[in-house]
Amino acid sequence: MLDNRYPHKSKLPRILVVDDEVLLCKVVSKILEREGYETETANNGADALRRLRQSDSRSNPIDLILSDLKMPVLDGYAFIREVNEMDETLPVVVLTGHGDLGEAYKLLENFQISDFLIKPVDAVRLLFSIRNTWEKLQLSHDIRALNTELEQRVQERTRELVNAKNDAEESNKAKSQFLSRMSHEFRTPLNAIIGFSKIQERHIDKESQPTLCRSSKYIHEAGRHLLALIEDVMHITEFEKSRINISLDNIELDSIVKTCLDIVKDEANKANITLQYESTKFTVRADNYRLRQVLVNLLLNAIKYNYNFGAVSICIRARPPNQVELLVQDTGVGIDAKDRERVFAPFSRLSYATENEIGGTGVGLALSKFLVEQMKGSIGFDSMPKQGTVFWVRLTATDENEQSVTKIN
Repeated sequence: MLDNRYPHKSKLPRILVVDDEVLLCKVVSKILEREGYETETANNGADALRRLRQSDSRSNPIDLILSDLKMPVLDGYAFIREVNEMDETLPVVVLTGHGDLGEAYKLLENFQISDFLIKPVDAVRLLFSIRNTWEKLQLSHDIRALNTELEQRVQERTRELVNAKNDAEESNKAKSQFLSRMSHEFRTPLNAIIGFSKIQERHIDKESQPTLCRSSKYIHEAGRHLLALIEDVMHITEFEKSRINISLDNIELDSIVKTCLDIVKDEANKANITLQYESTKFTVRADNYRLRQVLVNLLLNAIKYNYNFGAVSICIRARPPNQVELLVQDTGVGIDAKDRERVFAPFSRLSYATENEIGGTGVGLALSKFLVEQMKGSIGFDSMPKQGTVFWVRLTATDENEQSVTKIN
């Protein structure tokens, strides 16, 4: 009913004046009509209800009621109660000669009324009350319309997000299945290529067939590189499905670090990178294999994104109250501010890697973060563009710090 009473803001309300004093009804109607309002009159509550019900079926229904309290047949209290039950949003202004503040509070507490006026009629006060009541009704309509529109938008946006989420999950599932299947399919022929190229390299006379020897070596190295990329993809699909097994034990970091440095030593030599580490005795709760996987990833990245003749250093230190922090620091290109938020995102490549055609799948750091968190630890980084980056891994300590320093280069 509210929408029917509010076709446009410029429309003035049609007012039903209800009072058993016929002369007063005429006076009030003239005051209102002089200001442009349409009026209709009734001399008791029963007659007013009949007119109100009839107006609902017309194109210009009653928009506002101005009602007395003391009336024959059906008094104002019963009439207002009926109006509230019919439509609680229909504004009612009480005009009575027997009221006081106590009466007003009682009406406001028990009925839906918009204002309370006391006779004799003051034209200015009456017009102000009518205008104020109508403006509040307009404001209420605007708020309802906005709320309805907002609710519809929220529902539409929610449906869009749910559909997008479902599509993304389906796409991610299909992608994972494809990557897993293709990775398995690629590994068998790749292992054959790597194996036969190595055999061929051993049987070739390096002096008489140097070109063929180099070609076999390139085939072997390219095959191993491609296999490493496939292994990365396999790991990322496993961690997306949460299928990676983690077994926490007391691990001595010193031996882990030395093993990882041996693994990346050849890559460091090719890039003229110096590896630095001071042997330190710390034990943490971790998975031996997975921790080595994380550290190798960090070391290879530190080498890959370093300058020629740069350095990569490893530092281990206690971090109160019960953690050990392992830091891998390089003197390389650093990480741009625009790349920081996606450093640990799967399949995300940094701007420098794309611009300089540096190889990789972009899964190493995402996998490292997942593995560290599975070991109840945390990982992060600090970086300055063109000055270097330090990645840190924090794990739970298992004993007091003992330091025995032996420099390894």
